[in-house]
Amino acid sequence: MVGARRADRQVASMIAAPLRVGGLRRRMLVGNWKMNRPPDVSEYLQRLSSRAARLPSISVAIAPPATLLAQISGSDEILAAGQDCHKSASGPFTGSVSAPLLRQAGASLVLIGHSERRAEGDTDQIVRSKLESAWAAGLTPILCVGETRADVARGMVGSRVAEQVLACLPVGRPLAPVIVAYEPVWAIGTGRTPTPDEVAAAAAAIRRALPQRISANAERTTILYGGSVTPASALALREVSDIDGFLVGNASLCATDMVSIMEAIAL
Repeated sequence: MVGARRADRQVASMIAAPLRVGGLRRRMLVGNWKMNRPPDVSEYLQRLSSRAARLPSISVAIAPPATLLAQISGSDEILAAGQDCHKSASGPFTGSVSAPLLRQAGASLVLIGHSERRAEGDTDQIVRSKLESAWAAGLTPILCVGETRADVARGMVGSRVAEQVLACLPVGRPLAPVIVAYEPVWAIGTGRTPTPDEVAAAAAAIRRALPQRISANAERTTILYGGSVTPASALALREVSDIDGFLVGNASLCATDMVSIMEAIAL
């Protein structure tokens, strides 16, 4: 549990720390392995830990398959995150993983509302219930929101992401720790990314919606961008206002790419 306590302090520091000079929040990089793993997990973690130790301004987390959480949580400098959690703390839910079980496995963060889970039936109401379960277990949720191609065609990007923030974050939890990940659904796994201006507009809409739910921490809340992130797109988007880091999918399986993204957002 020593590693878990260290991770908790790092997450708490990231969320509660005052804004840095110039209004910048702490940078963060989260890798989502989905249902995959690198060929050599130990070597991968060693490379990331070594580089992260020299970049103290960045928090780095990996969301692996649940079977690898204990190995991630035992690594220096790298936070462990669950990829999802059930809305209930326990029960007859074959194949599901609860927030308390993720916590026991060493996770300090958990992805909630990822577009791939929403495609499987997670509604905003279910996402909100999962957020509550994560908080109850002592996990910091990474709330994923994003628009579809149809939303883009209707000019509803800003209104859609704001709507999701307001629907998923419950009223009456002003101090609840949360990280928001903006992931345009149409960009995930496609190799396509929005322009910096488009990302900035969506992130600004999220930032404007947050005070209605977490007024005390709205300006300090970390917002990540996710959607076909690569070292090249990270360089293009690193200066976007209101974006504090990245949620990386396919590229997170390559330690070289992750180190390159870490260095990009540290500049």
